[in-house]
Amino acid sequence: LRDMDSRSVVHELSRGRVDIGIATLDQSGSGLYSQVLMADRFGVVCARSHPLAARSSPIRWKDLEGVRLFANSLSERIEIEAARQLHQASNISAHNVSSIMGMVRANIGVTILPEMAAKAADPSDLIFQPLADETATREIHLLRRAHSALSPAARMFEADVIQTVEEMRERSEERRVGK
Repeated sequence: LRDMDSRSVVHELSRGRVDIGIATLDQSGSGLYSQVLMADRFGVVCARSHPLAARSSPIRWKDLEGVRLFANSLSERIEIEAARQLHQASNISAHNVSSIMGMVRANIGVTILPEMAAKAADPSDLIFQPLADETATREIHLLRRAHSALSPAARMFEADVIQTVEEMRERSEERRVGK
């Protein structure tokens, strides 16, 4: 089991170095079998003391103009022109979420991350503010080479991942309807 960014997952799968991967897929996934596991909404992550943290409504793209934004490999995949412009205007870019979160914790700036990534990074001292643009999402895919048989261990792992995601969806739906 290896932890790597989505581009590396696709690269390793295409080279036959790994059997299965979980990643955000872009156009470079040819030759891969892909199954969407879930979608994840992007939002702004900021320190509790940042002015955007006090907002009671979702953040609009124009609200981020003039704000120091830390670009990252996840936010650069947002295919919305306003997001691209903000990303290109950013003077700081990092691929390591831990580094980005450290700078956000120090209130040096803000970043745009998918909600699950933000919440996985110990957000107790940070605020996740959803974006008003609900089309700013990523899809998380289960990937494997299209015309290759999986080993028994990889097949079991694939089945476990699919079952776990389904259980997560069920729990999320139960919370949403108040059960």
